[in-house]
Amino acid sequence: MAGSILLSGGSKKTRWEQAAALVKSYGFSPKKEHPDLFILEREEGKKSIGIAEARKIGLFLREKPYAKKVKVAVVKEANLLTDEAQASLLKILEEPPDFALIVLLTDKEGSLLPTVVSRCQRTGLVPAAVSDGELNSYNLFELTNEERFALAAKLAQQDKADIVDFVEGVLGFDCKNANACKAGLPAKLETFLKDFREANVAAKFALEYLFLLHKRPLC
Repeated sequence: MAGSILLSGGSKKTRWEQAAALVKSYGFSPKKEHPDLFILEREEGKKSIGIAEARKIGLFLREKPYAKKVKVAVVKEANLLTDEAQASLLKILEEPPDFALIVLLTDKEGSLLPTVVSRCQRTGLVPAAVSDGELNSYNLFELTNEERFALAAKLAQQDKADIVDFVEGVLGFDCKNANACKAGLPAKLETFLKDFREANVAAKFALEYLFLLHKRPLC
């Protein structure tokens, strides 16, 4: 039961929806106060979450559950935690009580200290542009590997023609015209498109390979 989970990527809305679903799975309502549920948010008028606020998580988890079998602590914008606040959470993240679940939400893993990230079970969400259906509006090359895997899984559910359009368009995103860029795509990308159109390949694995292969704009 005990654990520390890091939800990264996606939009602020999708991260909270994922966290809310997790909270509900333990019998809580994220919209109602409960003695065994603690949601840490940035205080109004402040730009960050300081060490005093972060320490409230440790105080909350010091006592055993009041009515449930589990206590859940959620940090809605962990990327706003100061370095000192993050450092204060290291011990509780690494060794939470056996009745505790800690959930951190962040726009990207790079917003947090590596020592915080390494102590959590990491889950990358589909990038916001993809979850909102805007497949051609973001920079693929800035995504983490976890976000790329999430994107591959999401995109693999689309029709083959949509996947081809995505590959031709987004991987050539910095060209003035994606269609005009097709002829200049590197040989590996052209091979991928040819094989994908003609062969019966698993879309998810093919996309994962392609997304990990390209680390910079193609044209």
